[in-house]
Amino acid sequence: MPQTTAARDGVQGLRAIAFILVLIQHAIYFACTAKGLDFAPYLLIRFGKIGVSMFFVISGYVMGECLNQGPRFMLNRALRIYPPYWLAVGLSWFLLSGTTPWSFSWNSFLLAPPASLAELNNSYSIPYWTLCYEIAFYLAVYMMILLRLKRETVAMVCVAWLTAIAIVDIYAPGINIHVPGWWILLSPESIYFVLGLFISTAGISSLQRFSGPQLLMIGVLLWVFGQSYKSALQAPTITITAVAFALVLLGTMRLRFPCALVRLGDMSYGAYLAHSMLIVAAMRAMPETLAGMQLAAVCAVLLAVGGIGGLAYGWVEFQIHTRLLKRIFRRTRAQPGMVELDPSPVAELVR
Repeated sequence: MPQTTAARDGVQGLRAIAFILVLIQHAIYFACTAKGLDFAPYLLIRFGKIGVSMFFVISGYVMGECLNQGPRFMLNRALRIYPPYWLAVGLSWFLLSGTTPWSFSWNSFLLAPPASLAELNNSYSIPYWTLCYEIAFYLAVYMMILLRLKRETVAMVCVAWLTAIAIVDIYAPGINIHVPGWWILLSPESIYFVLGLFISTAGISSLQRFSGPQLLMIGVLLWVFGQSYKSALQAPTITITAVAFALVLLGTMRLRFPCALVRLGDMSYGAYLAHSMLIVAAMRAMPETLAGMQLAAVCAVLLAVGGIGGLAYGWVEFQIHTRLLKRIFRRTRAQPGMVELDPSPVAELVR
């Protein structure tokens, strides 16, 4: 698919939608917590799960467009992921350490995949477990870059990778997606990355005859089917959903999105990091007030706090990151023998 500005905007627009879904999930969950209610009846659709899965598919696709970054690939990704995350951890300590039990751990700080619930540091109120998948996936892609694999070979690696995940799911079922440990790359959750990377490297010329709305419709139909599909294993259902979201991604890249939604997509990573801790901080600051409000009103308040505060952090984070990268890349181009960034608009996407 041609890497156009419209395609770039489509990806960012989908990122914005993914963040909004995660925000809705957490606002409803914490609103129910504030009211002392069971959240399950209000979250029959796990909006956050949909949003995170979309993020993973997008990441897989974009990393396929970054394969020619060469040895600097991992440094680029580390600069994108770690500084905003570490700053968010510091903000979490500032907001929450005086009101809730807050603990620091090097594993969570470095985004090592947790192997047990005891290692999952929930005191940050940052959904960082998803970033553990990101880092593991980046390392896998980095190895492919160092091995100088061609795009066709990378696509075949994706086929073998998906096969391995399915086999592990059959013979060693029950990997907890939140605490996969060193099995993280063989966790069924990694299927979303694999499908994203596959459609980015295998070529999708056979889908060119479909319009954006047609691809979206096929994707939604597959998602609906996946919701009704029952299996004792995780991989089959996740594979159906991953294919659905991959088609949704391809469909959105052919559509026009409002500029506001595209800009929100630019800020989605920082907003994703900060929104949950801001919601928790608001709950701790006015527990009695929230408890006396109607559930819908509590949801609205927490949506506003997480959305506005998260986007404020996302805007600051995106500005700092963009300016930092421009300086680094300017120096990179001035040094002989260094690999420049892929100039295609989609490859320049940052999450």
